[in-house]
Amino acid sequence: MTSYARIASRNSSNSQARPTSISATLVAAARMANLRGRSGSSRTTTPKRAACIAAKRRGIAAIRSLSATAATAAPNPRLFFYLPFAHSEVLDHQARCVALCGELGDEHLAHAKGHRDIIARFGRFPHRNPILGRETIAEEQRFLDTVASRDK
Repeated sequence: MTSYARIASRNSSNSQARPTSISATLVAAARMANLRGRSGSSRTTTPKRAACIAAKRRGIAAIRSLSATAATAAPNPRLFFYLPFAHSEVLDHQARCVALCGELGDEHLAHAKGHRDIIARFGRFPHRNPILGRETIAEEQRFLDTVASRDK
């Protein structure tokens, strides 16, 4: 017996009646859902059903607002694939990143040019020196101090 048939037979007004066909099951399910074909009215709204409807509407509204926000604020998915170029310490990779990010807009292009300029100047990212066990030269330290003072 299908789940509709079990539910319909359990909740039907006549406990003796057991649906034996698909049409009987659908009729029983319609009765169970309080559908009134004769009067033209829809389902009876219970407090539980009203709460479910309200929750669905809130969920739909939240999804719509997230979609609208995401459409305007979400980064271009291509940016994810450009990250290896942006974080490479090879100058050719940085040049490629600048070319790729130029298609994404000024904000991304400025960031890529900043990375490229650091690699062109030092041949590496100075902020990685401690974690990689590299010595920081005086010029790199001055640069790091300048960047740190700007970020405060």
